[in-house]
Amino acid sequence: MTTCYFLGHENPYDLDLFQRIKGAVNSIVIKEDSINFIFYRTGVFFSYCLAAVLEAKQTYPKKTILMTRVTEDNEEDEERKLMLNCYQLPRCVFDKIFHPLAEKEVDKATVKYWKRVERTLIRQSKYLICYHYPKLRDFFSDTFSLVVKQPDLQIINLASEETTYFVQEAVNHLPISEKTVIEKVDQGYTMKNLADEAGVTVTAIRAKDTRGRMRLRALASERYQRQQGLQGFVPFTCAAVLPVSSRKMGSPVISNLRCVMSFLIRSFNVRTFLIEQNDCPSALVGELKWLTIMEGVKLVVATHFASQADADQWSMENGYIPPICTIMNFDPDTRVKRLQYLKTIAEMMNRSQFLICAVDEENPMNNGIQQCIKKHKNTILFDIQQSTQIEKEGINP
Repeated sequence: MTTCYFLGHENPYDLDLFQRIKGAVNSIVIKEDSINFIFYRTGVFFSYCLAAVLEAKQTYPKKTILMTRVTEDNEEDEERKLMLNCYQLPRCVFDKIFHPLAEKEVDKATVKYWKRVERTLIRQSKYLICYHYPKLRDFFSDTFSLVVKQPDLQIINLASEETTYFVQEAVNHLPISEKTVIEKVDQGYTMKNLADEAGVTVTAIRAKDTRGRMRLRALASERYQRQQGLQGFVPFTCAAVLPVSSRKMGSPVISNLRCVMSFLIRSFNVRTFLIEQNDCPSALVGELKWLTIMEGVKLVVATHFASQADADQWSMENGYIPPICTIMNFDPDTRVKRLQYLKTIAEMMNRSQFLICAVDEENPMNNGIQQCIKKHKNTILFDIQQSTQIEKEGINP
């Protein structure tokens, strides 16, 4: 099976980065009958890559598209990081998660070991989707400079000409000592060459290079934020379709729900979650309410009540106080309950960029919901019923 790896800056510096990632992923999927996308690092860029692959799986259902996560941690550490790391990728969306086996456990504690693991993964890949600005030299730059020489590797660099030009101009605004070091390093001088020439230590030269690159990344981030403000960025919306019985609304569904919602809030700035009034088991409502308090997001319940007063009465009768932040009224004239429910689900998907879904197979609405999902291929699906276990696998870095 063909493999593709992702490598790049953690943070975005271009407004259209997500669209370009989707274009790169789709171009590979179109060429290959079966493809395995491998994820190792975390950050906004890698979150965008994950969402792009999930969308491709919906867009090309006849293709064999797998997602593999390589983790440094065991089961317990991975669970802890899911709660602490803002951009940790949710486990439930992966087809396989594996933890490389080292000959010596002490090797796993070293950065060098994991760099070798990553280089091995790239050597085994046919494609590399990367996001690299050389002057913003980041944690992965050493790896990139080595693998770029790999003859059979097809590299798709998503860096834009506009941002490249901006960064080049920004170098002129750095302190003269940092500017000089960066320019000479980019010309091929080693840190030792520059240290000998200036009569200082290698550590001093490396510090100037590091500070200069950090300033450039900060300037690029400020430009990105200004562009977002000028464009009038509108936060994303996510629909939650969770007609799961109360007995199944437990671990791992609740755990997966928490991880996916936190992931969407932090990586994509999702500020609104839509849920249908009938999909409100108490465990789910409690989880959603906790997120509305902790993350400041809005919970909107889609209902068929003709008035807010009727909706409030329904809320009190069912004990959902105060989780319903807002009521979204759909057509109350539809009489057939099944059609009314599916119409509401379809409308929620029309208004959302993401969909969190968990449906019982024995649920009578299952087929109708699946048909709705197939019709909304541009709504990126997160199925939280899957529970992927971490496997241990040998790798020779």
